[in-house]
Amino acid sequence: MTECEMCGWNGDLVRANVEGTILRVCKKCSVLGAKMEEAKTEQKPLSLARKMEISEFVPDFAEKIRHARESAGMNKSDLARRIGVSPSLLSRIEKGMRPTDALARKLEKELKIGLFYTDTLTTVKAERTPEVTLGDVVELRIRKK
Repeated sequence: MTECEMCGWNGDLVRANVEGTILRVCKKCSVLGAKMEEAKTEQKPLSLARKMEISEFVPDFAEKIRHARESAGMNKSDLARRIGVSPSLLSRIEKGMRPTDALARKLEKELKIGLFYTDTLTTVKAERTPEVTLGDVVELRIRKK
């Protein structure tokens, strides 16, 4: 059950057009406007936990690339030709410049190494907070007087 947007009453609500605004109101407040037919929709349950995977480069990716290239017996120009980049770009990557994800995948495939690690983050959502209704605003104004 939800709260009436005008008075805050908890119970069954209907949609009504009150002075040009469509509100979800109780039966008592619905007489202040024109009732509208409500489309049946199911509210999805509140997700308590959400997992998010983030792929990042390993911290020593430049050293791994250089070591794997040397272990395979290739020089920079050989590897650059095989993955379709210039030798100067490969040299900069081996000195620490971060490659694009697509280029990193090519390097992984050609050198048979892993350059990414996946970190899983879990976020937990709190309960829904009650929404402010027009009735709450009226109460606040009355209290201020």
